[in-house]
Amino acid sequence: MIGLQPDSAQPSNPPKKWPPRVEYLETAKRRAIDLIRAGELTEAFGQFCAELAIHPELRSEMATLGRIVDGMRARSMGKLRTREELSRWLHSFT
Repeated sequence: MIGLQPDSAQPSNPPKKWPPRVEYLETAKRRAIDLIRAGELTEAFGQFCAELAIHPELRSEMATLGRIVDGMRARSMGKLRTREELSRWLHSFT
């Protein structure tokens, strides 16, 4: 089939063991809050979304994906542009 590799072509490293969902989410929030405090709002938003997108549990949750899309839409409309707005949005993820 297209896109499938024989077993011999698979990486020899075992899959990464991800931290539990809640722990990972809280760590991502802390990193984003640190960036917000430093005034790096765009970086905070982008990094937070990217981190959620790579965790297996979080990226497969429709609610999480929907909230990220809503955040992108809000930012494109000029919202989530202050430290307070972005912090409130981050803390709404549970």
